[in-house]
Amino acid sequence: MVNEFLGSFGCNEYWPELTQRCTKVFLNAEGVSIPKSVTTYVAPCSCPKTYEEIKTLYSNLEEGYVMGLTSEVQFLAEPAELWVMNASSRPHLPVESRTKGTVDFLLTKKAIPVAFQCSMRCSNLEATHCHGLLGYFVSDLYDGLVVDTRPTSAGFNSFHWENFFFPLKEPINLHKASKRLRCSVYRCTRATLVENLACKRKIDGTCKAGVEKVELWYEWSALGAQTELPENSVHNAEGYKQTFRLNTRLFTGSGRAQV
Repeated sequence: MVNEFLGSFGCNEYWPELTQRCTKVFLNAEGVSIPKSVTTYVAPCSCPKTYEEIKTLYSNLEEGYVMGLTSEVQFLAEPAELWVMNASSRPHLPVESRTKGTVDFLLTKKAIPVAFQCSMRCSNLEATHCHGLLGYFVSDLYDGLVVDTRPTSAGFNSFHWENFFFPLKEPINLHKASKRLRCSVYRCTRATLVENLACKRKIDGTCKAGVEKVELWYEWSALGAQTELPENSVHNAEGYKQTFRLNTRLFTGSGRAQV
């Protein structure tokens, strides 16, 4: 079973939820699900022009944005792993879930080279602020065949997906900050169950409600290891600024699965 539910952040287009349900419904015991797993990464970055454009055009710094990697973007640390998700890790879709990833970065004010530096024209200017986090993923498709979207990685091999950007409401001044930055990202989901008895069916001998709607949102924050680095409050708490909604009914009264 092959799918292309991977988004710029790996799991931002419902890859875990859709894949896990399709695997249970359509794939037999000997079958293979491709992709097999997705590992999500983030890296702190400096991007003053992009940040000001988002602030001016959208006036919302508590949303995640898909954006191209312009020549002004500077990585302040190598991308670090947040979490790993497997195609068959959760046999049942939870009503609510919160997956947390926390990483500690050792910041640098100099630009980190990227895999395609010749076309990027990376600046050698010293970065003054951290404006947010850039999100990437590495996916194990099948039998060691890997897709890697991290531009600073030696294994980088895909231009198809752009960057997923989490801006900070207040950019962090690197001159006043310590060299360490702790970042936390939460992947949150909430499923709405169908209460109508006609939309229930028996699975594995038990009666389960069908799923009518799944909501997905991300929350993120950054704070310094030293007291001189101010803490940014949690962004997009409870999805109040940005929520992705998947309207679906995974099981109908007729017993046919729909995704």
